[in-house]
Amino acid sequence: MFIKNYLIYYGISCLLLIVSILVHPVFFIFLIFYGAFIIYRLNLMNFISIFIFTTLFFLFVNWPTPINDSIIKGKIVAVDQKSVVLKTSQTKVKVYGDFIGYQIGDVLEMEVEYFNISEPTNDNAFNYKRYLYSQGITNNAMIKRLLSVDSTQSLFKELQK
Repeated sequence: MFIKNYLIYYGISCLLLIVSILVHPVFFIFLIFYGAFIIYRLNLMNFISIFIFTTLFFLFVNWPTPINDSIIKGKIVAVDQKSVVLKTSQTKVKVYGDFIGYQIGDVLEMEVEYFNISEPTNDNAFNYKRYLYSQGITNNAMIKRLLSVDSTQSLFKELQK
């Protein structure tokens, strides 16, 4: 009953936290102003419960983290002629190279070399790095050599044929 009446306040707090972490740290200022608003609008007990809820939300959300292993192994979740997206145990990695003949669901192990995609130099230009991060892809890599391929048959692959 306590949370039910103020659910929108909890949601806005978590949304401001997500925007602060993913977009820009300057949004933490809005989170501070929102905390002052909660104290003014509701009371200190509601502020404390919203603060605890938002802190627990921050701790238990699985934020994607970059990796730097030179040898990676993962399942293909997206494929085109120039690249594949591998889902590893920790994150997703976009690997560029010649990947003709590989399908979604194949497990690849490869040696890669990581590279950074530069930020756009113009204001309001498309930011490819942020786009990849929004898809859960934290690393970009170029394939050095393919170590192993485990091609599995699935109902999806059979339906494609």
